[in-house]
Amino acid sequence: NRDCSSLLRDLFTPFGLWLPRNSSQQIKEGQDTDISYLNPAQKEGLLKSRGVPFLTLLGMPGHVALYVGQFEGEPAIFHSIWAARLRYASGNEQNDGRLIIGKVAVTSLQPGAEYVEVQNAGTLIKRFKVMTVLGY
Repeated sequence: NRDCSSLLRDLFTPFGLWLPRNSSQQIKEGQDTDISYLNPAQKEGLLKSRGVPFLTLLGMPGHVALYVGQFEGEPAIFHSIWAARLRYASGNEQNDGRLIIGKVAVTSLQPGAEYVEVQNAGTLIKRFKVMTVLGY
């Protein structure tokens, strides 16, 4: 029952790293890099080369996630995620919806990408705008 920003705040506090309450403020707490203009492959490459596991935040309006390293060569993130966007092949907007996840999870940068409906809508990696390394 924690949103993304309170989850990260609670995680870091016992280690003496205080984070503000909301995601838009948290993403400004370190050395931030604008990644909004990069394509998904470039964002992933930058995260792999410059991301510091357990100290790098990825942010977009209304959401923040913690980079925890790589699993089988792919970046993994820790976050409280409610849902992945869906877009059905019919393109009928009334049929669009959400794949409900509703929990804290370690996921790829593309949670739910194994579902065609999620692939059609795009995944989190496309929406991340800022990468911040805390403590720098």
